[in-house]
Amino acid sequence: MKILRSTVLIFTLLTPLSLVSHAQEVSMSEGELSKFIGQYLLDNPAVLIDALDNAQRFSIEERERKKIETLKRNSSAIFNDKRDFSIGPADAKITVVEFFDYNCGYCKRALPDLLKLVEKNDDIRVTFKEMPILGPSSTAAAQMALTAQSEEDYLAIHRDILENRGQLNQARIDQIADKYGLNDAVSKDRRRSPLITKHLDDTRALAQSLEITGTPSFIINDRILPGAVPYDRLQAEIDDIRKALN
Repeated sequence: MKILRSTVLIFTLLTPLSLVSHAQEVSMSEGELSKFIGQYLLDNPAVLIDALDNAQRFSIEERERKKIETLKRNSSAIFNDKRDFSIGPADAKITVVEFFDYNCGYCKRALPDLLKLVEKNDDIRVTFKEMPILGPSSTAAAQMALTAQSEEDYLAIHRDILENRGQLNQARIDQIADKYGLNDAVSKDRRRSPLITKHLDDTRALAQSLEITGTPSFIINDRILPGAVPYDRLQAEIDDIRKALN
């Protein structure tokens, strides 16, 4: 029986060698062996607690290992996708990647922290990953922002959109596009082009592979930081990575 074999295996791993030998030497039926194991675990609950702790620790370590492997496998898409906009030196050894949505309240709050990070750390780069998941206006805003002609224009558009109060609508998106000369027919066509659609689809697929399900989410080199991470925590992670690199 598979259940019995599993129980015997757990028992063998958990119990002292002398008891295992004793169980093997004594001829027991399946029922007797099961009762023997059950009684031992009842008499020694700390053994089972230790085993469960070890199993949980192993599970956490295994998830972290797989996460790091996924980061390495997708390193180019995360840090070197030329379609993404960034601020900071191109050759930075530390890169902060943010997955965000323009309708995300926490993403709005994160913007000043990211700008402060760049101001306080001239050796880092911040890369913005457009991940619209909060409705059609999020997608429309991302499509428009990605038509920016330069990183400087993108950052200005990015700030204007995130500083918008309340839910975005098409009128507000067009108003911002007008401000930067991106509301003509050619620009509007480009917003809905297959290239930008694929860019957004690729970013969502990348997030899914990294088990990123919400915004904002951050990656700093080989560390994934989900959720609204405050400035002090981001800075501490950067300081820690910098020390490891030096």
